[in-house]
Amino acid sequence: MQLTATSHNIITASEAHVILPNRPAGLGLTLDFRDPYVVKGPDGLWKMVLGSLSQQGGVILLYETDDPAAADGWRFVGTLLLEERFGTAVVECPCLLPLDGPANDPATRWGLIYGLMNSTHADTERKNLTLVAVGHFDGVRFLTDFEQELDFGTDNYAFQAFVDEGMPVGIGWLANWADVSHTIDFPTTMTLPRNLRFQDGAILTPPVEAVESLRNGIIDDTRLAAGETVRFETGAVEILLDLSWPGASLVLHFDHPDADLALQLDAEGLSILYALPGVVTVPRYIARCASRKPAGFSSMPGRSRSLPIMAAGRAPSASKGSSQSAQVRLEAAEGYVASGRIFALKL
Repeated sequence: MQLTATSHNIITASEAHVILPNRPAGLGLTLDFRDPYVVKGPDGLWKMVLGSLSQQGGVILLYETDDPAAADGWRFVGTLLLEERFGTAVVECPCLLPLDGPANDPATRWGLIYGLMNSTHADTERKNLTLVAVGHFDGVRFLTDFEQELDFGTDNYAFQAFVDEGMPVGIGWLANWADVSHTIDFPTTMTLPRNLRFQDGAILTPPVEAVESLRNGIIDDTRLAAGETVRFETGAVEILLDLSWPGASLVLHFDHPDADLALQLDAEGLSILYALPGVVTVPRYIARCASRKPAGFSSMPGRSRSLPIMAAGRAPSASKGSSQSAQVRLEAAEGYVASGRIFALKL
């Protein structure tokens, strides 16, 4: 069942009423019928995508309405996507939006973003992946040109996005069902808002430019690059590394109270090294980017309980939820890191 309520002032809302009393029949769906997302389609009609699970795998269901207010009259159009890989139990939090142009332009590429609950990446043992399919949407069918993971750290789940002044902006849940308890309260937070940029055949997710307004003075601009240990006295920080050339190796070691935590770049790719005492099997957080060597990094460890990694160039991004780190040390070949800066953040 799906319900809706309308508002004329964005403060108060009418009483909710049912718009979809049942799941579509004949598809062998489970009771899962969740996470509606509404967007104006290329044909001018409002579209709704929902996540579910069929006998074949996770599915994204597509609905539409002629109602200009999108408040009623919804009808089932069809199955927009079937996901049979990774042992997925159900598709969660689907999100559909234009990426690089107006919705009514047939040349515009669209992004279809979705979480795969209970999925497992066979090579790395990472759980609950989030994928983004990039392609063309005609209002009824989604034709995929390519797909990629949205975030190789996997702690950017249930990602939801919208278009703001022509630029897609999104935010995710900074956690993963594999790392939290379903029976007790647990502290989590949301990621910093990110843009979604289609660039050189890949989706990049850098933080929105306004994030720079969180900087509250520079902590260091010499010691980190020289290999010295730098303490975080103010909590949340931003670390910026500019590399002299792509392709060499480095390790950024974080002093963490509960885990061995580091960021590593080597010939295999970009990794978050994360090991817990007494835990034998820990997922391997790696993006194998042999053809996409980063030219620099931005990392923001601290009170935000996160380790978001933003790599310059075409390299991927990652987020890993964690408690606060107290200090950091860089290990790299002499001259490889052209500059290293640490900013205090107002978080």
